[in-house]
Amino acid sequence: MNRTHLLSLVVILGACAAPASTPAPAPAPASDSDSKVAPAPDPAAAPEAGESRVLQGVLRYTEPPQSKSVEAFLNQSLVLVEGEASWNLAASAAVPEEQLRELDGKRIEVTATYVPPRDPDPRESAPMDGDKPMQRPAKWEVSAVKVLE
Repeated sequence: MNRTHLLSLVVILGACAAPASTPAPAPAPASDSDSKVAPAPDPAAAPEAGESRVLQGVLRYTEPPQSKSVEAFLNQSLVLVEGEASWNLAASAAVPEEQLRELDGKRIEVTATYVPPRDPDPRESAPMDGDKPMQRPAKWEVSAVKVLE
């Protein structure tokens, strides 16, 4: 292909191409109330460490096994269940474990802070996950609880 043909092809393609950008519609003016309200987090979105959310569901308490096992290490005895979703809960100074256990089977709403998975203390014996110790699972540390039913 010679330069003339190549130049003609470039000119034709340039003429057929869509404009590089289309003008965006003018943004709607924001009211004072819009700027003060944060959007609700997507419940399916992965939480960030320290993020607080309000969660609802039925609390399920399972007595943790007394033997050394993976289940005992994971300690997933307090689980909030809502449809297909579930969250591992942890007690806090504001809401002790005994208070949560008493709500087994009840529909509740909790305000909780996300605690991401973490490595076990190097001094403790932990189950292995391949060639490294298994991580402690993520938890939601409960700071407030309300019974819904």
